[in-house]
Amino acid sequence: MKLEIYFNDVFVGELFYSGEFSIKYSKKWLENGFFLSPHLKNPTHKNIEIFLQNLLPEGENLETISLFKQISKYNTFRLIEEIGTDITGAISFRKPYQKIDTKFIPLNMEELLDKLNSNSNIAIWDKTIRLSIAGVNKKLPIMIKNKQFGFGDGEYASTHIFKFDKNNLNLVENEFLSLKRNKNKVGAIFILKKEKDPLADIHFSVLKEKLNKEFDYIVLLEPTSPLREREDIDKAIDVLIECIKDES
Repeated sequence: MKLEIYFNDVFVGELFYSGEFSIKYSKKWLENGFFLSPHLKNPTHKNIEIFLQNLLPEGENLETISLFKQISKYNTFRLIEEIGTDITGAISFRKPYQKIDTKFIPLNMEELLDKLNSNSNIAIWDKTIRLSIAGVNKKLPIMIKNKQFGFGDGEYASTHIFKFDKNNLNLVENEFLSLKRNKNKVGAIFILKKEKDPLADIHFSVLKEKLNKEFDYIVLLEPTSPLREREDIDKAIDVLIECIKDES
């Protein structure tokens, strides 16, 4: 069994598997190219296997892909064969004579919001496996074309990263506010709102009933949150006001 290795669209060589892995670089690539890893200058089966396994998703996403494709998570070659055109970096693994069409696939917003609200696995989109970036939060690389979210295949590359909150810890919201304060140093950032927080609705209702007033925003300081200074709260409100101005 073999796969062709590419750096972008430049042919690098071939990956072989017959019980053990081996790599054969093309002569043309070796003239001006580079080794896939310092450990793959004289590639051994073990070094190749470790290199390939590090290209695969981890944990929950690896389990999901394994079940979705009905491939053992220990069958490294078959997994690379299935998702090798969408792995980290500019290297890709393709079946012989496989062509990759360049196309933009719009992201189904209903599916996105459903995943945001249900905290479901993000490895599978529209019955297709999509690369997931490792880290504390779930992250999904996407691209924006004509103000539309989607996935890019072929020559297209991701331009943005979707970050999903983990167990409602508000880590994403905190990072969003931090980046907003340094907006001149980072690219475009935005946040997609989930469904309304039922607890927030209760607070709005109680305030309206008790004070006979309506509010656009409330500040909820939960007792389980870390201690804050008065200045911290003032600064957070200042950032909120800046965000409102940016959106208007």
